Amino acid sequence: MAEKRRTRGVGIHRELGDVDRALAYAVGLVPAVLPAAERRTREATDIARALVVVG
Repeated sequence: MAEKRRTRGVGIHRELGDVDRALAYAVGLVPAVLPAAERRTREATDIARALVVVG
């Protein structure tokens, strides 16, 4: 359940423009425990987009 909250936190905070908080959620994320390749890909994309904003 914690991973589900982390994954949503990354995407939500990135969309809201709070990339620092999005990346804070991303730090503890363990992609291997996500059940589907699509979800792992979505999280990697959200994290990459947050990193682009940060520079």
